[in-house]
Amino acid sequence: FHPAACAVGPQVAPEAALHTVSVPGKIANTQYTVPASWQPLKALGAGTYASVAAFSAPRAQPFAVKKLERVLDHPVLALRTLREVRLLAHFKHPNLLSIQDVFLEAGDFRDVYLCLEMMDGDLHQLIYESSLLGPQIQWVIYQVMRGLLCLKTAQVLHRDLTPGNVFVRANGDVKIADLGLARAVDAEGDERDEQALTEYVVTRYYRAPEVVLTAMRYTYAVDMWSAGCILGEMLGRRPLFQGKDSLDQIRQIILCIGAQTAEDIEWLWPFGGFR
Repeated sequence: FHPAACAVGPQVAPEAALHTVSVPGKIANTQYTVPASWQPLKALGAGTYASVAAFSAPRAQPFAVKKLERVLDHPVLALRTLREVRLLAHFKHPNLLSIQDVFLEAGDFRDVYLCLEMMDGDLHQLIYESSLLGPQIQWVIYQVMRGLLCLKTAQVLHRDLTPGNVFVRANGDVKIADLGLARAVDAEGDERDEQALTEYVVTRYYRAPEVVLTAMRYTYAVDMWSAGCILGEMLGRRPLFQGKDSLDQIRQIILCIGAQTAEDIEWLWPFGGFR
């Protein structure tokens, strides 16, 4: 699968020889089985199901490799991976992270490797490891909004926008990444996918109230809410709403912006509501 020819990305030939390399991380080493011409540079991050490392290859600029382990063992992870690959391959926008190639380990196809643009860090690191000036904050949020406008034009909701999913370069470039939970506005919800979104507590601070309350239908406003939370965090260097759980998250929001009118929460009535 080659979504597009890219002069700066690695080119994987079908007959390419493979080798397994160990990339040291903060907690443990990660094994990458990749084409022999790819050489590891450093680990970039790791999560429950994925690890990311920087690699180099002949006639290519350094690139990031995201390893998704045992994808087919988890239906939700398989769905997220397929969705992320399809969306990343579809979009060509300066403020959306682009995919350069997809590589599946031969044999049982357990692990999937996504070759992505190389960035210098994420917005979370930038917020807490440096002091952003007003013009810099404006430049970052402007580019985030450009990326969201592109998604909206394609009728796609990101649904998981956080500082950790916004990547930056030293030259000022900003790109939105991690479209694994994104979906089309008119797409039917998947029960397992909705459960994964509800239980994904890492991003609770940036969820719109309707997402916290597990509404089955919502609009582009959920991404705008997340963008507003990110802007507030850049200005104050702390999350705006730090709920301990979903109920406390709603409590923190209400304490800040006040109680909502009946019209604002009218969508709750068909689901049992508070009448």
